[in-house]
Amino acid sequence: MDWEKDLQLGANYLNNYLLDITKDGVSIKMHHWDADKKIHFDAMNQHEYYRVTYIFNGKGTYQEGKIADDISNGSLILTPPNTSYRLSSPKGLDVMSISFSLLSTSHSYIQKIFNSVKTEQLYILPDRNRSAAILLWISLLKLAANDNTIYLKNNLESIGITLFWSILKDFEKEILSRNSKQVPSSASTLIYQAKVYIIDNLAEPITIKDIADQLHISERHLSRLFNQELGQPFTTYIRKERIRKAGILLSDSDIAIKDIALQTGFSSVHYFTNVFSKEMDMPPGKFRERFRHQNLIT
Repeated sequence: MDWEKDLQLGANYLNNYLLDITKDGVSIKMHHWDADKKIHFDAMNQHEYYRVTYIFNGKGTYQEGKIADDISNGSLILTPPNTSYRLSSPKGLDVMSISFSLLSTSHSYIQKIFNSVKTEQLYILPDRNRSAAILLWISLLKLAANDNTIYLKNNLESIGITLFWSILKDFEKEILSRNSKQVPSSASTLIYQAKVYIIDNLAEPITIKDIADQLHISERHLSRLFNQELGQPFTTYIRKERIRKAGILLSDSDIAIKDIALQTGFSSVHYFTNVFSKEMDMPPGKFRERFRHQNLIT
């Protein structure tokens, strides 16, 4: 799918005409509809409401607190209230987002789902570009951009509540499975702890044995968790995390490139430059020049 300017026009329209939804036993306050092209490096944000973000085009990183993960075309992200988060991308992201509060509901099913959302976990669904929720969302924005009739205004609530149900359905399994008490030591918790260890030790050589020993699990089990939970091998995740941190230091500090290489665990400037250039499509010096002081991540 290609980005269309109608998406931004539709979001502006909905900000005027669809901010309150009370229908079918659900009351929702829509704080904002957004559709933005080529977002680069947002500052850390925090809101008192839920935010759902869809990555229309681009690749980057989504961060909550100390934990971050890769995002790309089709990623659908749920950010809980009062959570510090950031979207970042060297080349920019085309995104759609909605910010809302659930004011009340007569459905115990909906309340259960929202009660199960945990702020210490990342809720990122990949490859949602063909999901019913996303297709409906895009259609609503396009319709809002091109139809100014009373008929549309009179039916916006019905379309809005259908979109809400569709997005909720997408996240339902992910949210409830993470809150299941049948798993004594959840995969998400172990991966969270592994990520924290990696972030705190990036300057040092990190082996899968080091982390497995910290978590009191086998190397084989930890390797399997990285593939299952993050969709990538342990070594790939380590490399990307080192490059992510290097990008932060390059854009937001005056530290010499050779020192950045050491702080991010590379054995030499030459090796660092080769890996960084392959991952980011430009050498460290050019990256620093292009993204100087854009506050990637603090």
